[in-house]
Amino acid sequence: MQNEDLIEQLSAAVRPVDAQRWPRRVLIGLGLSSAIIGLAVVFGLSLRPDLSAWTVNPAMQMKSAYTLGLSLAGTLGFLALSQPLGRYGVSLILTALFVVFAGCLALNELVYFTPEAIKRAWMAPSWAFCMGTIWALSLPVLTAAIWLMRQRAPVHPLQAGLACGLLAGALAASAYSLHCTEDSALFLFSWYTLGLGISGLTGAIAGHFALRWRF
Repeated sequence: MQNEDLIEQLSAAVRPVDAQRWPRRVLIGLGLSSAIIGLAVVFGLSLRPDLSAWTVNPAMQMKSAYTLGLSLAGTLGFLALSQPLGRYGVSLILTALFVVFAGCLALNELVYFTPEAIKRAWMAPSWAFCMGTIWALSLPVLTAAIWLMRQRAPVHPLQAGLACGLLAGALAASAYSLHCTEDSALFLFSWYTLGLGISGLTGAIAGHFALRWRF
């Protein structure tokens, strides 16, 4: 048998790859895990009673802009790092911009608030609960994101895991903000960001072990 005949015979048995299979799995996996977070907030924590005032409350809008902006940056990072040559790129820039944005708002409160107001805003009774809950809520999305990433070809497992964790933490923070009544920029910049960072660290550790190529 000639080489050309062998190649033709082998290629004839190859079935075309469904290019849309992984995108569909992303939509289903992240969609279902995000729905779990939403249900946990609605039925486990309850929505804040003044949620209807969002349209006229700049502090609530600022909090939503921060968490949803980081969710967008996390999504871009997740998609980029699922590719062999993927880099953070735009995702890293967006993340930095939103964190700086929140930091500037927090600095403004430090300048204009009295020491008593700073203490009330920063060290609110729910600060530890905020961080822990954001981390706990992030676990369903983190699990789904790691599973989805394993089906791709990331060459930087720690960075890929970090991207999964930051995406999960940002989505969890967005959902938790529907329950949390602490609207100060100091609280947002400190405890939301730390909760998201813990989720990112968890993802990085998980990615180091779960996303490594094994031969």
